[in-house]
Amino acid sequence: MRTDLNERERLNQIDCIFYREVKQSALNIISDNPDLDEENLRKLIAQIIEKYFDKTIGVKKMEMMLSARECIYDPVIFLKESKRKYLLQYRIHPLPRINSNTTLQKIAVISEELEKKIDEALKERPKLLGFCHLYWATKKRILFEDYGIVWYSPADCNPGIFYD
Repeated sequence: MRTDLNERERLNQIDCIFYREVKQSALNIISDNPDLDEENLRKLIAQIIEKYFDKTIGVKKMEMMLSARECIYDPVIFLKESKRKYLLQYRIHPLPRINSNTTLQKIAVISEELEKKIDEALKERPKLLGFCHLYWATKKRILFEDYGIVWYSPADCNPGIFYD
């Protein structure tokens, strides 16, 4: 089915909704199951995606979403394409990284001491554009070397976002 540019933009609006909801579901699964290996995490995420598109959205709701945006695209096809896209994404692409609640709680306990160590390590460095990357790298190194904690920076957790 051929679509014009305005129709494609409206379809992208719907896809943005799917992207946020699927990503949040994937992050919840990863956070709630820190001891699961990657293969089982991917299976759980796939189950959630299937349920989301088949049960939560479904053809009727998809029809309403398309109609509300004056899209003439076939709801069955768009639903299938969307589901296939997200199943593929979470089957082959790296899973999002997330700091578990356990990790965050460990860091909270040592936060004052940690900040002093980071400040000491970076005291000679000017806080210019891009300083956050040096700060995060230093924090990651100190957490691992001094406390045995594996921590992911905001840049690690959100690879599609550019930080300065």
